[in-house]
Amino acid sequence: MPRNVRNFWIELSVDGKKTPVATGPRSRSGGFHCKVLQRADGAIHHDDITVEGIVRDGLLELKVWVSGDVIFKRTTKA
Repeated sequence: MPRNVRNFWIELSVDGKKTPVATGPRSRSGGFHCKVLQRADGAIHHDDITVEGIVRDGLLELKVWVSGDVIFKRTTKA
């Protein structure tokens, strides 16, 4: 967890990388967009998983899409 509380916090580790990535938006109005793509039959699928965190009207909104459909949504006070 970060020392300073941020709207969103992301932690990521990938095989072959020496250090994990841990980050979040710098500003109170900041958000993030993350897309996970997967290779299948020699091609890249562009509609696998998307995670997005945004600030809207003073509320934090977290959404997860799978193949274009929202499967998770959480809205909280900032």
